[in-house]
Amino acid sequence: MRYKKTTLSEALREYKNFQHRLNQFLDDFYSSDKATKELLIKEPPKTEDMRMLALADAIAAILKKKYRLKNVKWNGRFGLDRAWFIIPIEKLKPTLILQSPGEFRCRNIFVPSNYLERI
Repeated sequence: MRYKKTTLSEALREYKNFQHRLNQFLDDFYSSDKATKELLIKEPPKTEDMRMLALADAIAAILKKKYRLKNVKWNGRFGLDRAWFIIPIEKLKPTLILQSPGEFRCRNIFVPSNYLERI
């Protein structure tokens, strides 16, 4: 059986266990050629969960810019009315506010500066 790479849309289709799926997406994305990278972020998640839509939007914006991808037309549409801290630990909130890349902050999402890095 051939391995099927995880798309951003699949990774963020629902909140439950999203971080595990997102990590798999990032591994697949980073190991792909440019054409495959574009396919992996081509569509937004099919969900009504605004957190997942805004998170996908921020991630797509960063990856589109970093890898100079041109076929990603959907991003730039989603943001949150209320702040969402990926790590919900009260003492970390000031750090996340300072560290979050602009693409996340402008969508009211707060993440560590290395959120999209994989080892």
